[in-house]
Parts: sequence; C-alpha cells; structure tokens
Amino acid sequence: MKKSLVILAACLFTTLTASAYKDGTYECKNVEGYPPNVYKITTVEMAPGIRAPFVEITYYFELEKGVISSSNTRGFATVFASEGTETLTLGNAHLEFSGDTLNRCKKP
Repeated sequence: MKKSLVILAACLFTTLTASAYKDGTYECKNVEGYPPNVYKITTVEMAPGIRAPFVEITYYFELEKGVISSSNTRGFATVFASEGTETLTLGNAHLEFSGDTLNRCKKP
C-alpha cells in the first residue's frame, strides 16, 4: 500500500513525456549591479520511466541599502506543458521554457 502511494505521488508531480526543459545551470538577468540569479535543473529518475526535475535556485536581492544578499530554494518542481512551452514551478518560482531555452536566461 505504501509503495502504491509513493508511485501515485510521483506520477502526480512528474512528467512521462519528452521534456522541453534541459538539465543544466542557467544564469538569469537581475537588477543592474546584482549578480545574475542562478537556476540549476537536474532530472531525477524516481522509478523506471518516471522522471522529475529537481530545481535549485539562488536569488540575489538587496537586503538593505547597498547590501546584496541571496536566498536558496531547492526541491522537486511540478511541470506544466502547453503549446510549445513548458513551465517548471517550485513554490512561487515559475521557470518558463520555450523549446529548450529558459526565457531571459543563458547557459554560462
């Protein structure tokens, strides 16, 4: 019973189809003078044929005037695909891919 629940949960949060997103590290434009935000995506095989994107996000922001800080978020993202785009969602972060390109970002 427990194994069935784990497999059901994995199916709800993963994709069984080919992905538009590509594994890798992406740097995304930030406010002028700040380091780029960094998104790392790694596909993890949960079970044969069931894959889920694990996302690590480093986000830079101004903690107080003149002081730049960062926060890190990690976890398995949900995937939504529609008409040539694919969106990975982790918390309130939405990473939108068109083809295999993360919008407004580049691979270093």
